[in-house]
Amino acid sequence: MSGDAARREILDQLRLVGREPADYSGLEYQLLAWRTLPLEDGPRPDVTEACADLLESTGRPRLAAAMRRHNAEVTAAWTRSEDEGLAAGVAASDATGIAPPDTPVLA
Repeated sequence: MSGDAARREILDQLRLVGREPADYSGLEYQLLAWRTLPLEDGPRPDVTEACADLLESTGRPRLAAAMRRHNAEVTAAWTRSEDEGLAAGVAASDATGIAPPDTPVLA
């Protein structure tokens, strides 16, 4: 699938719940690209790049760059197994620093 087609697919999914791309957090894009969609369709490098593009186009270049740094490793892990893909997605998300820390204070 082309990058434009992947971008349209992501936009369609995001808008299903009535929100615009700028309304989604960086973490939500990561979860979509690195967990939700691979569980449904398998690894999709075009989709992970489309999510990074959408972050960039909505004024979040730092979040887009953080996502791009890990897209290849997460995609490769998904090609090996679901367990490896899920673990790689969590590790990559933690490494980007986008997700808040899991502490009792924030619970």
